Amino acid sequence: MGCCGKKVRNIITGWKNIATKTRPPMTQERLAICNGCEWNCWGLCRKCFCVINVKIRVPNEKCPLGKWTKIVSRNG
Repeated sequence: MGCCGKKVRNIITGWKNIATKTRPPMTQERLAICNGCEWNCWGLCRKCFCVINVKIRVPNEKCPLGKWTKIVSRNG
């Protein structure tokens, strides 16, 4: 799957996790980091233009500034 396909899949995963109220373990830590970030503007990241509350819920997403990384599954 190409870059755009992965991005779309991650966006769908994030919105699905919001709709089902799923909070992966890293969500709170990522949110705290983003809340203190100078690029956060009312819940939108001005660096990558994402909706922060969506992006923090996707394990294989990462901060474009390197403030938090993706979660790598041990199962592959």
